[in-house]
Amino acid sequence: MTSKVVRVNVRPRFDHDDDPVVDVNIIYDGKYEQLNPAGLLRVRSEVVSKAWRQVEDDLGFPLVHFIAKSDIGRRDPATV
Repeated sequence: MTSKVVRVNVRPRFDHDDDPVVDVNIIYDGKYEQLNPAGLLRVRSEVVSKAWRQVEDDLGFPLVHFIAKSDIGRRDPATV
């Protein structure tokens, strides 16, 4: 990924089936077109791999979202 990561927010929750999941929102400074698909897959697989290795602290399956800072407008990246 050639864009700069501004913030990573991690929030555990339960999905519609009441299964534990973890929302991982990666906010980056740049446009969607600037993302490198190979880099995205590497980051996503690394997050999933680390989550699965920490079985004793299993909060749920990670759902990774990449969000451009320009898409959140004036909102604080910590609140996304």
